[in-house]
Amino acid sequence: MLSGVLNSGRAVHMHILIVRAFVKLREQLALHKELALRLDKVEMIQQDHASGITILAEQIHELKQPARLPSRTKIGFQPPLHEEKPTEAPARKKKKRSKVTNCDLRE
Repeated sequence: MLSGVLNSGRAVHMHILIVRAFVKLREQLALHKELALRLDKVEMIQQDHASGITILAEQIHELKQPARLPSRTKIGFQPPLHEEKPTEAPARKKKKRSKVTNCDLRE
């Protein structure tokens, strides 16, 4: 408060006005303590609501994220997961065919 340090008449007058304003402010607060208490309650309620709104905003943000679908099982042939040496298929046995001759057909 520079007006308290300066010695000019205008500075002294401003200092007095400032002090009077603060005194009047203190009186108003003393007279209206109930109003001050209500204001404190409103501030507390506002803080509670702000925290609730923050929680809701976070939940909405999570809901806006794309849903993670469970992995689907593929249909069809699935190769083995571990490497195995390919096994050779067993050799086919040849069937014995009987020889049919023209003679057998004529009978």
